[in-house]
Amino acid sequence: MAQTLEERVSRLEGVVEQMNERLGRIEGDIAGLRQEMGGLRQEMTELRKSLYRELHTNFRWTMGTIIVMWVTVICAIIFA
Repeated sequence: MAQTLEERVSRLEGVVEQMNERLGRIEGDIAGLRQEMGGLRQEMTELRKSLYRELHTNFRWTMGTIIVMWVTVICAIIFA
């Protein structure tokens, strides 16, 4: 059952064509993933900004509370 050269070449051409199709699909998938990653990066940036604002606000409230407490303690000591 010897194959001719033409049969072998046509078989190889088919294999190469399938590989090209698969590579094309992989390239498309990679492009889609890159687009998704771009969207995720933007969401992460927005989340970081939101967390920073919230931490900054909480820090201000904490510092304000501590300062008011110390002033109250010092006034109690001075005027007692």
